[in-house]
Amino acid sequence: MTISEFVAHLYDLDVKLWHEGDQLRINAPKEVLTSDLQVDIGLRKEEILAFLQATDASRKANDLPIQSVTRNQDLPLSFAQHRLWFFDQLE
Repeated sequence: MTISEFVAHLYDLDVKLWHEGDQLRINAPKEVLTSDLQVDIGLRKEEILAFLQATDASRKANDLPIQSVTRNQDLPLSFAQHRLWFFDQLE
């Protein structure tokens, strides 16, 4: 099982994972976090940390600031605005 599949499996079990620096933090319902699952997480701890850190880094890279748009021309309608316009024309 790849690390992404393993993390997805934990997510499906309602196991929450996050990192604080080099520390792996886990929050899970008691009945879900069995001793076998704890051992699996412990064995893959470094891999999980690397995955979480890489995921955070890619999220931060994709967070682009919102660009302002000049108001000297007509702006495109949003989907909701277009739908309202369509219903108004249909009526």
